[in-house]
Amino acid sequence: MPRDTGIQLVKYADRKIGDSLRTVAVLFADDCEVLYLRDDLQESYSPSQYKQIAGSFRVDINAEIHRTDKSPLEAKEALIHYHREAYVFQFPHEDCHSILLSVESSVGPQLATFIEGCKNQV
Repeated sequence: MPRDTGIQLVKYADRKIGDSLRTVAVLFADDCEVLYLRDDLQESYSPSQYKQIAGSFRVDINAEIHRTDKSPLEAKEALIHYHREAYVFQFPHEDCHSILLSVESSVGPQLATFIEGCKNQV
């Protein structure tokens, strides 16, 4: 059940990063279920705005597509989306499209610095 998995993810992230956790949601083919949304973000986004934002992460990440003998990298385990204010981690799940977890960008300052350096090279 993706909801149960998402709730476990909320508990884990809360223990590990506390207030840096922004949101956790289950993304279905045509809907999304918010499992956690930090209080300040609840004030920033209406439910329809949140669903629109979550829907923008509907990309083809089905792990089965990438489980082939031809792929030296094997299956996609997660996607990381970088935004100035947050990282969004997207985990494929067999019973839904994916599970989204968003954290403050301060959780990965070295990663942000590296990404920005790469962008400057492009």
